[in-house]
Amino acid sequence: MKTMTSSRGGYRSVRSVLRSAIALGAASTLLATGMMFVAASPASAASPPTVTTVSPNAGPTIGNTSVTITGTGFDVAGTTYTVDFGGNPATNVVVNSTTSITATSPAGAGPGTVDVTVTNPQGQSARSVADHFTYGGPTVTAVSPNVGPTTGGTSVTITGTGFVVGTTTVAFGGN
Repeated sequence: MKTMTSSRGGYRSVRSVLRSAIALGAASTLLATGMMFVAASPASAASPPTVTTVSPNAGPTIGNTSVTITGTGFDVAGTTYTVDFGGNPATNVVVNSTTSITATSPAGAGPGTVDVTVTNPQGQSARSVADHFTYGGPTVTAVSPNVGPTTGGTSVTITGTGFVVGTTTVAFGGN
């Protein structure tokens, strides 16, 4: 085995120097007579995931909103990822690529904004304003017809999201 001079002036085997560099957990470039050796710890290369956008970034408190999470450090090959909305686990988590995950939002504790976090064996994504998801009540997107007599009696169709059978109520003008 070739030997080389260490920074301390003594001779050490290449294997010994490589082991020392890897044990430090940092990438090191080592020079020997006419040769270059590069040692890197595989664990030091991995980082926790990051979340840069959540789309859509709002949904009903009942959950069940399909959400696309964009970021970095999502690994398609064999790593398990979990997604949480304010600490509550999402369902149907699918890693689409190294920058995209889809998941279904869980029910929220009530209206309000929560952080969406992604966790893998390297850690959890840092919380930021980019990962916010806002739970709200039902969202009305259309009312048809949108006019009627003041005496009432007109059948109205309300279109939107977040309606829950048996618990959603409708009022017109506060009545």
